[in-house]
Amino acid sequence: MVSLEERMNYLETLCFGGPCDTHDRVISNAVKLAYGDFKRTQKGFSKLSRRNELQAIRVDLMEKALRFLQTTQFEKQEYFDKWHHGVMDSLIEMSLAHGAVLNFGQAQKWINMAIKYCIILKPETYEKNLPWYHVPIDRLFFSGVEKKYNGLNIPKNTVWSNSDYLKYKKFQDEFRICIKEKSTPPFNRRVCYLA
Repeated sequence: MVSLEERMNYLETLCFGGPCDTHDRVISNAVKLAYGDFKRTQKGFSKLSRRNELQAIRVDLMEKALRFLQTTQFEKQEYFDKWHHGVMDSLIEMSLAHGAVLNFGQAQKWINMAIKYCIILKPETYEKNLPWYHVPIDRLFFSGVEKKYNGLNIPKNTVWSNSDYLKYKKFQDEFRICIKEKSTPPFNRRVCYLA
């Protein structure tokens, strides 16, 4: 029988390129893997002359944001939402200042997937804010959610990498309500978030 520790070691090697034995490695690997989840939608980035410099700055911002989550306990959804929106705005503005386009949908995917990977690797550190986190939105997420939460208002034909904040926020709020109403007790936010 394969132990849980052996499974996690395998997962870390397969997905993250090696052991995630320190908080810094967890954060670094989560940011890199999450970037890979959306980078194909980032048009023109590979042609930028200073793309390596910009990417180093953006990665640093993401890593600082995840370190902040290690030590911060949010008390309300609105506090997390304000922090989350600030991180995304900073990523977008930083990209524009260097001649790159990073739109809102791409920024939300990067931060949300990085948080998701941190939860997988170090749940004891990152689950404290689980009620406030946003689910990473993309077509793959919707294909699973649509079947499970019939009646959830899922915007059709939306390219989420090009979405805007109001549509995104509206969906996050509706999703939180829907999963609380339609989930059988006891409601397990962790399972829903990581699905």
